[in-house]
Amino acid sequence: MVSWDGKERLALTAPAEGIEKPRWSPDGRYLAFLAPVTGADRSQIMLLDRRGGDARAVSMAGDVSRYDWSPDGTRLVVAMVEAKSPAEKAPRPIVIDGLHFKDDQDGYLGTDSVRHLYLYDLASGHGDELTTDPSFSEDLPAWSPDGRQIAFLRSREKGPDPDGRTDIDLIDARVGAEPRTLARPYAPNTQKLSFGPDGRLLAYLEGLAPKFNAYIQDRLMVVPTQGGAPRALTDKLDRAVMSFAFSSASTITVTVEDDRVEYPADVDIESDAITRRGTGNDVVAAVSSAAGHTAVLGSDDSALAEVYALEGGRRRKLTGHNDAFLAEHDWGPVEDVQFKSRDGADIHGLLV
Repeated sequence: MVSWDGKERLALTAPAEGIEKPRWSPDGRYLAFLAPVTGADRSQIMLLDRRGGDARAVSMAGDVSRYDWSPDGTRLVVAMVEAKSPAEKAPRPIVIDGLHFKDDQDGYLGTDSVRHLYLYDLASGHGDELTTDPSFSEDLPAWSPDGRQIAFLRSREKGPDPDGRTDIDLIDARVGAEPRTLARPYAPNTQKLSFGPDGRLLAYLEGLAPKFNAYIQDRLMVVPTQGGAPRALTDKLDRAVMSFAFSSASTITVTVEDDRVEYPADVDIESDAITRRGTGNDVVAAVSSAAGHTAVLGSDDSALAEVYALEGGRRRKLTGHNDAFLAEHDWGPVEDVQFKSRDGADIHGLLV
């Protein structure tokens, strides 16, 4: 944990493999994160009270991939493959009806590998299955600001469907609710779902058709949560959007992949105007905004990624996790190279 002025830094957990996806509770009292279960090949949610004490596990009978806090901080929505006891597991042979039939981590993907959404009440420790259709697998839940609805990804495969698309659905945050589809975009390089501050828009990334997938030209989209046509916000860039976050009700801050750099920019939702924030030959990624502040991961030719405050067009360093490591090594220079090819095309690259 680091203070916004960068003066105070505090390690919250001991170094360990597999700790990931930290998320503050809405009131800032708890930090949740994923950690591996001892003796098992799956992850569980841990809750760390900022007032002190050890982190405690939230008891869940399955492998958690993603989760999100309810706005009032009393519940979690969890994307999970429920673990089966030996007595519950289907006997061999494994029946598989998906084209994506095998995974490096989970092995053969039968019905036991379907991922669903669960609602967990933190006070009682009770969990209920929110999505139950065995024909679908769900992931990446995001809670609406008013706490009434949850957006998520849905597909018949573990990942994009054969046409390269994935449903973005919306469901009421109660057991027995039926989801409705908001959009069905081509899967991007890395997906993210985010409600606007007033809950009227849902932002997400859309990729290209499978035959063009290698070009990685993800674009930023918004769709009305009450229904309507999705709208592209960054097509005029002709560059890939790598990350985004609502910085206000009218502005989304994005990171844009360009010629040997990745830079932050602000997108005006109403006008689609795009304003670059800052210059430099570096990579700015994984943008996050809250309470009027924006933070990013930043790196360049001589430094590994650290957390920076983004203020106007300037970056202010907040963490120094890699400073000692970098100080122990002499790094060779990196040179930008530009030249014309035989047919006159501009070639840009890096010489290390």
